[in-house]
Amino acid sequence: MRAPLPAMLAWACAAVLCPSVAALSADLAIRGGTVWTVSGGVLENADVVISEGRIAGVGPNLAVPQGARVVDAAGRHVCPGFVDVHSHLGLTADELNETVVPVSLELPIQSAFWGDRQEVRRALGSGVTTLLLAPGERNPLVGPCSAVKLGRGSVLEPNAALKIVLGEAALLADRRPTSKPELLAMVREALSQADGAIAKAARDGLPVQIFCDGTSDAERALELMREFGLRASLAIGDVTNALPDLIADTGASVIVLPLTGQPREKALEAPARLAAKGTKLAFASLAPATEEHDLRLSAALAAAAGLPQDAALRALTLDAAQAVNIADRVGSLEVGKDGDVLVIAGPPLNLASAVEYVIVDGDIIYERERG
Repeated sequence: MRAPLPAMLAWACAAVLCPSVAALSADLAIRGGTVWTVSGGVLENADVVISEGRIAGVGPNLAVPQGARVVDAAGRHVCPGFVDVHSHLGLTADELNETVVPVSLELPIQSAFWGDRQEVRRALGSGVTTLLLAPGERNPLVGPCSAVKLGRGSVLEPNAALKIVLGEAALLADRRPTSKPELLAMVREALSQADGAIAKAARDGLPVQIFCDGTSDAERALELMREFGLRASLAIGDVTNALPDLIADTGASVIVLPLTGQPREKALEAPARLAAKGTKLAFASLAPATEEHDLRLSAALAAAAGLPQDAALRALTLDAAQAVNIADRVGSLEVGKDGDVLVIAGPPLNLASAVEYVIVDGDIIYERERG
């Protein structure tokens, strides 16, 4: 692993995106837009005022602090920055997995994050302001996964989640586990250690993301969740019609993997069926395996296939933040939360509407070129 990301590297990333970011403004007012608060409905012709990096007001006709920079959002839409609940963005291929030790719970993944990579800049331009930086799928049990703010590369929460992989990706020929039974035994052994990190995580309510190949793995994941008291989100590669009923009323949430290129009858309608059963959702990009703009695209596809638009936006923002214990900071436009805001030419899930401004902690990190 590399040394932790230098602060100057993150500043360089921000300066590349928007040269004016070096001249930081203490206050910012976004005036006259259609504001999707996520937690408090949609407000027409409303303002968002940010002071010292935090949201100071949301509503119509707010007073603008003296000296604040003003963004005219008339005719535009304003929403929270998107939260990608599982990403490998900013990591190189050889830093994704711990290839020697199968169970690794002291992997400082954020130390391998490089905020000046081109895909990180593209992610910001697509509206992603926060992501859960996670290791790959080669380890049965690994973590911690870190919540990282884009723009300056700051770590929002170093211990945001742990990761369990029940799928075949964790089976390797040159080290244990080499079979599914051995994989499950290894995970159970780690979960059973009363003084271990995973047991402490369960007691403290630390989220655990469980990656499954299909319904059989999901059944095993739910068994682990019940047996060990885990607060779990399931990411399931092969979604079947039985899945919504299987997960309903278990307390598990679902990580919606990229929907691009998926057949409608198999995957696109699954988020709507899951939500109809009361299951909370959060979208993930798995970038750079896919492009970060696929995060918003997946939400739009799910909405077109029946997921209510407000539920799709929540899965991009507040529900995603709640899934990794950072909803006190990001995910909705509320007084006191971080000033992570998007200004979009039209409704957030209208893909024809360009992201015009990306604001992180009250600073304009990205501004779309015009003309």
